[in-house]
Amino acid sequence: MTSSAQVLFAVVVAGLAAATVGCVAAALRPAGPRRTLTRRRIAVAPVTAGAALAAVVVVLVVTRWVAAALAAGVLVAVWSNLFQSVGATVERRRVAAIAKWLEDLRDLQRGSNLDLPQALDRAAVRAPKDIESELGRFVDRVRHHTPIDRALLGLAADLDHPTSDLAIAAMLFAYGHASGSTLYDTFEELAATARDELSARDQIDRVRVRFESSMRRMIVILVVLIAYLLIASHDTVAAYSTATGQVYLVVPIAIWATALWWLRRLSRYRRSVRHLDDAAIAAQAAAVTS
Repeated sequence: MTSSAQVLFAVVVAGLAAATVGCVAAALRPAGPRRTLTRRRIAVAPVTAGAALAAVVVVLVVTRWVAAALAAGVLVAVWSNLFQSVGATVERRRVAAIAKWLEDLRDLQRGSNLDLPQALDRAAVRAPKDIESELGRFVDRVRHHTPIDRALLGLAADLDHPTSDLAIAAMLFAYGHASGSTLYDTFEELAATARDELSARDQIDRVRVRFESSMRRMIVILVVLIAYLLIASHDTVAAYSTATGQVYLVVPIAIWATALWWLRRLSRYRRSVRHLDDAAIAAQAAAVTS
């Protein structure tokens, strides 16, 4: 096999390796219930893309392994989605905001003659920052003469969380069938439920950190091992510089990628299913309109 053919063969094999790692990278994206109103497309930031390209160039210059260079680039590109700590913090703050909102509703119902729409309006004025925009849209709907039940269903879609679904379902029932004193008890119980969920999330996050630490250690061990072999025992890894060696290099890359994917799945927090899904909200809105 000529040198040009070897290079072409290595490029083809590296492309297959990159496709394999790319499939694993797609599986590393955060998973959870579909968000209709707040869903955003996941894109690679220019800085991240530049860092990934730099990683490809550095690894290619140092090792001359095309498959390893592409794998390093993919790793850098998906690094921000590889760990859940940032997303878990956002979710925890959102649950805390829902709990604070329910506690405000409870306090407004305590010893007052406010009905549910008035209490919701007062609570939206001092809304927690993480759900301020959602409660603001709810108030705008009510002020534009949207029926309270449809406005509450819209709020459930905006908050998009099982705990808020329970709260809003209780409000819909209480608004039609219960008195103000019962609403206070409902808010008291739901606020306690939200705080319990927040405590459970804290425990889950502490376990997740252990898995994320294992993932980081695996990556560090891999980098150190390759650097050691290149420096201290170059003859051992010299075979990977050939076209056939690039084929065999796909095997350890696939093993490490699979291990990272498995640890990523173990560290993933799966949110419970919503109680008021988008289809039910749409059907209810259509029924009210008709």
